Amino acid sequence: MNAVFRVDASVVLGTGHVVRCLTLANALRDRGVEASFVCRLHDGHACDLVTQAGFAVEYLRLSAHYGPAAGAVDEIRLLGASWQQDAEETFAAIGGGEVSRDLLVVDHYAIDERWERIVRPLFRRVLVIDDLADRNHTCDLLLDQSLHDHPAARYSGLVDLSTRLFIGPRYALLRPEFERVTAPLRNCGLRHILVYLGGTDPTNETTKILQALQSLEPVGLKVTVVLGRNERNALAVRRAAAGLPDIEILSGTNEMAHLMAAADLGIGTCGGAAWERCALGLPSLVVVNAENQRDDARILQQMGAIRYLGDASTTTTARWGDEIRALRDNPSALAEMSRASTGVMRNRTASMQQFIAALIG
Repeated sequence: MNAVFRVDASVVLGTGHVVRCLTLANALRDRGVEASFVCRLHDGHACDLVTQAGFAVEYLRLSAHYGPAAGAVDEIRLLGASWQQDAEETFAAIGGGEVSRDLLVVDHYAIDERWERIVRPLFRRVLVIDDLADRNHTCDLLLDQSLHDHPAARYSGLVDLSTRLFIGPRYALLRPEFERVTAPLRNCGLRHILVYLGGTDPTNETTKILQALQSLEPVGLKVTVVLGRNERNALAVRRAAAGLPDIEILSGTNEMAHLMAAADLGIGTCGGAAWERCALGLPSLVVVNAENQRDDARILQQMGAIRYLGDASTTTTARWGDEIRALRDNPSALAEMSRASTGVMRNRTASMQQFIAALIG
């Protein structure tokens, strides 16, 4: 069996789409599936992550008409070409009608049923990974690993009635280490904070957080900061860290599961890292920097797993300081959040087995 992934990373898109596709590709490879990728060479592409994982990549170049200027059509800005050009180039990259394929995985906000109708005939089965529910798809399976108020109705009218839906964090594509590592209930107070704002931190929340910690006189508090691969504010972050008594700054890491297990509090966004934190029962302070993160943040707060501070663009250093101080002064709140966080991923193992069986069955 073989599978082709059409996915991109960029400064605008971040790296999360590629990371979760790599997780799925590795899980399929463990089951004897040969996987390859088709990726466009955006600024901030993550093709090196794909090749380092041992998967072949077909590279698509940016269109001559591509331009990141304000006002550019979202499709062009996110895809780096028109949908027609991208579909034709993808069709050619995977061998056109000369090669039969088993599984196509599409994970891209700028691809919809128009693109899928061109490429789908080459494949026996198509999986779409989405979390926006803002466009039509033609596919056999759809995965949305986010939380929603009415998950069963979310894609009504957007996919065929025959499409199998897998919705919710129990289907989250987590790397195997998050299954292997165990973490204790956080019932000993705030001793270690892990700060990770994803592949990019456009509002430089990391610097705000470190400035807030400076004002708290964090004696006895360890701070670990993980910078994303496309982080543009690294110098400002290191300057803000100067003087903190026990701080470690990492530029990327393969040990995120161990870092999360060792921390008492996580600080970040509601992207894919939200499900990693929940898998390890890590209480979190969360902001959002994308529209598709709002439902996750709101519902996770309702469940008691996080404290949601709102939009990153409006969150202040003072607000970060107040929230960290409140948890430092209330250890029982951390334990309650840890219990709630663990509950978010209930029944995940059985759900993932069902999903993988549907893909390769």
